[in-house]
Amino acid sequence: EIHGVASPDWLFENNLNIASFDNDQDNSYLDALEYFEEALVSQGEQQRRVAWRNLFLSLGHIVHHMQDMAQPQHVRNDSHLDKYPFLVGVYNPSLYEIFTREWGGFDEEGNKVREDKLYYGNYEVNHEDFPTARDFWKNESQTGIAEFTNKNFFSDGTIYTGSEATIETYPSPTLYHSTASKIETDIKDLCASYPDLCSEESMQLTGKVTFLGTTVSDTYSGETFNNPWSVTYSIFDKDLEEEGILFDGYIYALNSFNYVMAQSILIPRATAYSTAMLNHFFRGSIEISLPDEGVYAVVDHATENVKDVSGFHTINMKIRNTTSTGEDTSPAGFWVAIARFHRNNCYQANLSGEYGSPGMNWESCRSPEEEVLVSTALLLPALDKDDEPRTVEFSFDKAIPINASDVYLQVMYRGPLGQEDDAVMVATKDISEPTFIGLYNTLDQWKFSGRSFSEYFCRDENGVEIPYQDCRTSHWVSEYYRFSAPGAFASSKPSVSEFAPLISIPQIPLGSYGRLAMLTDIDSYTAFSLVEYWNDTSMYYPDNVVSVIQNQYDVLSESLEPIKYFEFRGVYIDERYINNVADGDYEGELADFSPLMPLPSVIYPAL
Repeated sequence: EIHGVASPDWLFENNLNIASFDNDQDNSYLDALEYFEEALVSQGEQQRRVAWRNLFLSLGHIVHHMQDMAQPQHVRNDSHLDKYPFLVGVYNPSLYEIFTREWGGFDEEGNKVREDKLYYGNYEVNHEDFPTARDFWKNESQTGIAEFTNKNFFSDGTIYTGSEATIETYPSPTLYHSTASKIETDIKDLCASYPDLCSEESMQLTGKVTFLGTTVSDTYSGETFNNPWSVTYSIFDKDLEEEGILFDGYIYALNSFNYVMAQSILIPRATAYSTAMLNHFFRGSIEISLPDEGVYAVVDHATENVKDVSGFHTINMKIRNTTSTGEDTSPAGFWVAIARFHRNNCYQANLSGEYGSPGMNWESCRSPEEEVLVSTALLLPALDKDDEPRTVEFSFDKAIPINASDVYLQVMYRGPLGQEDDAVMVATKDISEPTFIGLYNTLDQWKFSGRSFSEYFCRDENGVEIPYQDCRTSHWVSEYYRFSAPGAFASSKPSVSEFAPLISIPQIPLGSYGRLAMLTDIDSYTAFSLVEYWNDTSMYYPDNVVSVIQNQYDVLSESLEPIKYFEFRGVYIDERYINNVADGDYEGELADFSPLMPLPSVIYPAL
């Protein structure tokens, strides 16, 4: 206990008892949740780093408390103070902790000076068996680690004496000399077998040592077994004289042999319970997936093309609660989407500043610090593990920039989870960088029956030349896109209404283009497109698997491999499309053709 407040009350800060003293600690369980959220949503990178540091520092405090519950003195109100030796009558170092420190190979300053001889074992605790963090200490099933230690082990000041007062306070473990299991051995033989546990003075002693055993009952695992070295009956050394308690004509005490046996049982449990506690803290699990439309976001690059200003104001995604414990979220909790990214500071609207464009060096273009944008918080109905993925639209006051690189998408939930009033869940997904897809009307680069496009198409029925501007406008191409499979069609070439496009790049004249930017999953996406021409012909292209743009820094290789861009008629087009766009049987220099001009597209209400 600290200031008279039980360890879990002090650690969780959710009991009114803590108001009785100045609780100036900043590393409680609730603090850890605050730091977790701050680490995810704070705007400054330094703020996030500090929050991550404080989170893991707090988790260290939590684990410290958990492992303290495997020290018998801490669960049997057996006070000890290993500082301030001038406090006569209060200074009382724990022999158990001194032995544990030395047996683990550390000196008084915490420096590693010798081999670790502690036994960590392979005990296992499943965090799913503990609905709340407090249950790891104590619960109705009596499977908490504090309960296990309290009922199965003596501490130096609470060895069972048989008096009614002691029985009432610490009824277990029970110890009756006449019925307890006993192991009697010669001191010299004992020290010869376990020399590390005997001091030089102890090795000079003669006589017998008797260990008394007690029953260990593990309510969590269901095991019951004997601890053969629970306490010692003998005047083994000076410590036994000073620490022993006279009972029924016998002296009982604890020494290094009793401690090492207790540690072999307690330390594996301290390790397992600590691991389970950490798993409990991070137990919340969410799955992010694409919405039915097949992309998280899409914008018209003809209008959303200004560096650091334009971009994606909404993100659509499916979320699913995949928490292994089956715990529900609550309508009282809130959800946010988080975009993490760097910036390409060399970006230009014509894409000449992309990392892979000629003359560009990603190392000088990529912003050094990761940035974070957080959406407006949403209150959503409870999400159960068995629920189908739920489609959610998150809105950002400030756009995820069109020049973003190294993009990660996260969703965070903060609020009640299962039986606990507060928890943090987060999912992280590496998604594509802004991926550009376009329609480029470059039919003017082709020859038809040996004649140029203008010579072939830009004449009336009498062979009189039509003004080029009128000709280019009337010879348009439209393309319609979906990123998920459409429904059934009445014919092999669907109408636009049957196709039900997500995006339209309509009636792009000669020498023009429409271009979109989208965020989707990495690796590749499947595009379905319908192309219509001015002369009432159309082409349907199903199941086109297209790779996405990935501009991700690889921390292992300390490098970034950008997709390559090529200049063509005043715009820059990536290697996925350049061959199609630059195709043709034109003669002479491309300078003979006018630069491609951008035109707006249409994005339907689904996104």
